Amino acid sequence: MNEKVYVQIGDLAAGAQTVIDLATGRMQHRSDDLNVLLDQADTNMEMAVVAMEGGNLPVAASCAEQAASCALLVAVAMRRMARDIPPVQEMN
Repeated sequence: MNEKVYVQIGDLAAGAQTVIDLATGRMQHRSDDLNVLLDQADTNMEMAVVAMEGGNLPVAASCAEQAASCALLVAVAMRRMARDIPPVQEMN
């Protein structure tokens, strides 16, 4: 896979908002197991690559967004753990 990526600032903002929305949905459905999130991120990214190689770019984009939402939740959870923020503590 040797594809160049050309992204504009507006693309980045729209993509980030979609990933945040998906991550929020995952939080509402209690997707809080790190191993499950890591597995889902890996599976969705593999599906994105297969779809892209098959020429189905809308499916590839959707799968990549799902993978990114899982990765975002993992990153935020690890950040909270690194800062020793208890899971039940909410920021105001």
